[in-house]
Amino acid sequence: MFVKKQLIVVGGANGSGKSTFADQYKEEYGIEYLGADDIAKEMSFDGSENNQIKAGKEFFRRLDRYFLRKQSVIIESTLSGLGLIKQIQKFKDDTYSIHIIYVFLHDVELCKKRVQFRVKKGGHNVPASEIERRFHRSLINFKQSYIPLADTWQLFYNGIKRPVEVAAGEKDKVLIYDNEYYTMFMEIAK
Repeated sequence: MFVKKQLIVVGGANGSGKSTFADQYKEEYGIEYLGADDIAKEMSFDGSENNQIKAGKEFFRRLDRYFLRKQSVIIESTLSGLGLIKQIQKFKDDTYSIHIIYVFLHDVELCKKRVQFRVKKGGHNVPASEIERRFHRSLINFKQSYIPLADTWQLFYNGIKRPVEVAAGEKDKVLIYDNEYYTMFMEIAK
């Protein structure tokens, strides 16, 4: 049986719970995971801006290896920039199926609290100013720039004990599963 190559992108603001989603998909589908934060840890970087740039460059080098090997992969990004668009389009042009999962929270303050909690448990830090800078850009970019690239996509709200699937779509079709959270997303993604 032929299984189509997949690029699964798990997006969301810092502290939204992207890594948890990526881990679940990795386990469930047996697809390898690639994340810049893991690369930075592996390279023993201290989190400085220069080291983040080095980890980002290494991320794109490794992503290109998956592409050259025609291998499925799960990646994680805040989607606060547009740098992945070219890469996603390249995978799409090579007949990869593109699935984007976006995990959101309603408030940048909750994102900052979750990052600080992660740091207390030994995880990596993201400066509060960076979280604030990326928060709305991430939401807007997902809605305006990344959904159009996806063959399929899902939107989850992750601000309560258990993630809520809010909506899903493919091409021009959108299924809304939770009107309240979908309205919240549309309001904050303006």
